[in-house]
Amino acid sequence: VDGKKSIDQFIADIENALTDPLIIAGMKRDFYLWYQAGYFESWLGFIIDFGKGKKQMTKREDWQILSNSVGHKKGPYLSLMDTIPMELAPFSESEQKPEWVRLIEDLNELHDQAAGLRLKAGAAGGVLNRAASAVKTRMASAAPGSVPGTGRMDAESMMKAAKSFMVYQDSLNALVPMVASQRSAFELAANIYTEDPATSGIPFFLARREFQKLKRIIVYPGKATEHIWNILEGPLEFYHEYALREAACQLQKKWEEDVLMEMRDVSAVQNINALMLGSDG
Repeated sequence: VDGKKSIDQFIADIENALTDPLIIAGMKRDFYLWYQAGYFESWLGFIIDFGKGKKQMTKREDWQILSNSVGHKKGPYLSLMDTIPMELAPFSESEQKPEWVRLIEDLNELHDQAAGLRLKAGAAGGVLNRAASAVKTRMASAAPGSVPGTGRMDAESMMKAAKSFMVYQDSLNALVPMVASQRSAFELAANIYTEDPATSGIPFFLARREFQKLKRIIVYPGKATEHIWNILEGPLEFYHEYALREAACQLQKKWEEDVLMEMRDVSAVQNINALMLGSDG
């Protein structure tokens, strides 16, 4: 945003120095079209590479700290979703605004509506009505084709999307204590690979199912929108990877305690293979 302001001021200074500012009108128009396309492209590139930042987290403590907030509004993924519309504000009214930008705006709106749906049951009716109205207003501006056949969502779909977003976030929050220790993370990893993804009630699969529901409800054309969905799914993938890392550490710990410690004092003349693989191994 600051860079755009500097460019605007620079061009204004050039125009003020000319006897007739219209001399550069055509070049100015062409420049801004080029600049806008490059602006959007640069931000999309940043989004695509955003997940690579995990490679910088080389310490277990880094993963532990992030696990407490990765699914929150102020976590890295959802805060990025908040930041992008602000950074793209100079082109918010552009007719060339890409579909992936519109998708981000819609998902941010759903985040706000999901927060409203968490209010107490006594105010549920009013909240639902306000949520439907607000989401309807926002979604109505979606580009044609964003939802197959209509370009917008009906009231029922809007409420389904808001509810799915709420359950998705709540499930992410429920995963925090499940990776609080290596033992609990090991149990989570075991459940992920032993339970049925379609029917399991653990938060991981609840979040995954609601995420898939959102993708079926909110449909925008173009491959670039998939990168936005990757950002929204980022917290869930983080917990998946973190659980596997912690489970691996737990397995290593059990190996050292239950196997290596037992073999520490084994005489060299004993058959170690028989000790480990025999009937009493």
